Amino acid sequence: MLIYIMMLLIITICAMCMYNLKNKQRFFLYFACTILFIVSALRDVTVGSDTVSYINTFNFVRDAPISQSLNLYFEKGYIIYNYIISRFFSSPQSLLIISSFITVMLIGRFIYKNSRNAYLSIYLFITLMFYYSSMNTLRQYIAVSIVVFGYEYVKERKFIRYLFCIIIASFFHTTASMAIFIYFLYKLKFSFKKVVLFCVSTLAIYFMFVPLFNFIINLFPRYTSYETRLDSNNLASYISMVVYILILFLGLIFRYYNVKEKEGTPKSLRKSNKRNVLEKEESNSKSILTYIILITVLLTFLSIRLNILARANIYFSIFSIIYIPNILKEIKDKNLRTLWIYIIVILFGLYNLIIFLYRPDWHRVVPYNFFF
Repeated sequence: MLIYIMMLLIITICAMCMYNLKNKQRFFLYFACTILFIVSALRDVTVGSDTVSYINTFNFVRDAPISQSLNLYFEKGYIIYNYIISRFFSSPQSLLIISSFITVMLIGRFIYKNSRNAYLSIYLFITLMFYYSSMNTLRQYIAVSIVVFGYEYVKERKFIRYLFCIIIASFFHTTASMAIFIYFLYKLKFSFKKVVLFCVSTLAIYFMFVPLFNFIINLFPRYTSYETRLDSNNLASYISMVVYILILFLGLIFRYYNVKEKEGTPKSLRKSNKRNVLEKEESNSKSILTYIILITVLLTFLSIRLNILARANIYFSIFSIIYIPNILKEIKDKNLRTLWIYIIVILFGLYNLIIFLYRPDWHRVVPYNFFF
């Protein structure tokens, strides 16, 4: 655990040193992502509960004919990915190095393009356990990184290109297909009535979950194995639900506060700021982030009934690393904004520490060992 604490401290000190630089966001992300990449890429096979499985698969694909390898359980795209790497590098460590580079690079790009506070986004990427999870569920995080790469096409309204990203991501993990819904949230105008409607719909699905699930099983018998995962009621789902409810709650509070603040602005000033308002609406992707976090909460709630939904939820919950910094940036009072940043840093730092101390088995990244 010491290496992760040192990593956070180094990244924090780096952010403080680069505070006055002209291109501080870019330089900071280069440095922070390099640190994240090194720690992830040079980890031993014992770091991450699924890492052994990925290493064994790589060794099998490297030594077996491709026709035989394609019969393995994993998605065909992931098998081909292993096959290509194994043609150039025989060491299984190359899989971890290349996968870490892809994941960290694309998520770093996602932060650079969308976050208004790169440090806070990196900090949340680590303390909300996404980073540690990426060292465990390797192939899914490749899919996640491809999905967030495609988010630019959502904002640019280029459906075919975004769809292509989803298809490529699905070749690594089929759950990535869930992220297609993000595209259709873009033009959904925000209102508290819609939030209530989303919540009521989710409650209905929750209480009707078993008959709906049985109906799906009858249509698609291949998913019968998931019956054993019904009513999982695992602690992780409850904790995640509390965390994302808190994130959504803060977002809604600041959103309401900003709306009221604008309504109180003199009409003449509002006219002069019309262009700024339009740019702000564009940067916020017309409330898409609020709806994505709302879906995160609702899927986390439903994962209490079926924990496999927590895997699909990652394509939505990852947006919290840009959602929180962006809503805090909307606070006009600099002192109040700084206070909230400190609160967020302390709160999620404690969350990270508590998970490590009491549930170190969740991702099995503790203790950390280098592969050499």
